[in-house]
Amino acid sequence: QTAERGPLEQMMRWKSAQYLRTGQVDRFASRWNVELLQRIHATRTPDFAGMLTALWAGDRLAAVHMGMRSRHVWHYWFPSYDPDLGAYSPGMVMLAKMAEAAPALGLRTIDLGLGDAVYKERFMSGSVPLARGVVAPAPVRLSRRAADTAESLVRRSPLMPAARSAAGISGLRRT
Repeated sequence: QTAERGPLEQMMRWKSAQYLRTGQVDRFASRWNVELLQRIHATRTPDFAGMLTALWAGDRLAAVHMGMRSRHVWHYWFPSYDPDLGAYSPGMVMLAKMAEAAPALGLRTIDLGLGDAVYKERFMSGSVPLARGVVAPAPVRLSRRAADTAESLVRRSPLMPAARSAAGISGLRRT
């Protein structure tokens, strides 16, 4: 764990570049999001704290994770790594080191979040079913339902793999 801000700033640069490469919305283009992450990083209470983890290869920053914890759960939120070191799986190494360190920090669970990424399947020891919903006025709900339907049709289209390949996008994700 580190209280330094340099690794946090590097994480946001690496993550922004990843979002651009994969056609996702850059969450760190919004000053509000950056300030929120900085406030979470600075918070330290028994029931809630920002958790910034850095993995170094000698003097070189190899991977960074910014998340948060409740009393006993570590919420895995923004992992990133030096793309030039990708062949060495620095993100996976860092997650393994985090899992080793968790019990000494009083953490019983690392919540890897929603999704079925390969690394989550490799690290998980169980899962919890999640429900998802929106509380919003009718026009917003209808708009969301239309967007969900359109996204589902696009995902199921036989043209989707070719379109992703042509666009250089590795996956389609709603943000």
